[in-house]
Amino acid sequence: MLHELGATQATPVTILSDGADGPRAVGEAASLGPTRHVLDCFHLAMRIHHVAQAVKAWPDDTAENRAEGARLADIVEAHIRWRLWHGQVQRALDLIGETLGPLEAMANDVASATAVQAAKVAKLLRGLETYVSGQSAIIIDYAKARRCGEPISTASTESTVQWLLHRRMSASQQMRWSPRGAHLMLKVRTAVMNGTFNRDHAAAEWRAKRPYHRRAA
Repeated sequence: MLHELGATQATPVTILSDGADGPRAVGEAASLGPTRHVLDCFHLAMRIHHVAQAVKAWPDDTAENRAEGARLADIVEAHIRWRLWHGQVQRALDLIGETLGPLEAMANDVASATAVQAAKVAKLLRGLETYVSGQSAIIIDYAKARRCGEPISTASTESTVQWLLHRRMSASQQMRWSPRGAHLMLKVRTAVMNGTFNRDHAAAEWRAKRPYHRRAA
């Protein structure tokens, strides 16, 4: 595909991924020229979303708890999310660290009625801190990239792959696929969706063990 697009050894390639070593290694191996890794903003946003959802479940039985829940929601949604969206990784980590201290103290307070929820929020926030720290080198200024028309997410690609696979391979189909069978089926579905089936088949016809006969629609 890169060859077809005219890529050469001097063509820079941006690799969007969830930060895992596997996809990054595949991108590196496939690229002809210099590469640049970017963390898919969708995966980052989902981590923040999980924390925000936990904060929404904060007890609201007292005015004090309602105020604390609103404060935490503001920190997560308006500040941590904003800083990461603008690529301000260290500022986001500093704020997460400042927020975790009181939360973990509250979670360890057996006399506190909000200890259980505080522990849940603290656990998710600690997970976000670990994730952001580990991926800090590939978190960019997503707001600026979006304004410049640069891709910041693989959501459209992933949804296409999911549609191609699940339409024929969902668990409800009760079918067992061999790796080779699944690969060949996916090649056919992709060719049909791309409108290149006839061309692709003509190119592969001479290798076929038996002739292909198109069935009536």
